[in-house]
Amino acid sequence: MLPGFTHVLDLQSWRNLLTAHGAVMCGPGLLAAVFTFVLPRFYPPVDSYLLPSIVVAMTASFYGGLLYSGTSLEEARSAGWLFDQEIPNGVDCLQVWTYGSLDDVNWSIIFSSKFAFTF
Repeated sequence: MLPGFTHVLDLQSWRNLLTAHGAVMCGPGLLAAVFTFVLPRFYPPVDSYLLPSIVVAMTASFYGGLLYSGTSLEEARSAGWLFDQEIPNGVDCLQVWTYGSLDDVNWSIIFSSKFAFTF
């Protein structure tokens, strides 16, 4: 959520990453990536629990840091640490089924021998 980073192919976007603000915004993600890459090499027996533990630890440390610093969620949102909050008017459980129709499905492909190659 770095405001100056617009596109991967834009050279100015990469220059914005090298600023102090870019380092602060990208630092926690890079730290999580390093932990995710390095820790399985030192603790292979607990490898199956390591990734969920890292995700929980990073989430807890983020919200713990917000709590410790006294930063509210709205302040973190305006600083770019969180996405904007969108509250829907209501819950529509059938919304998944309203976008398509079974008439749009190409049934000849599904019941052909080529369909097995999609698995």
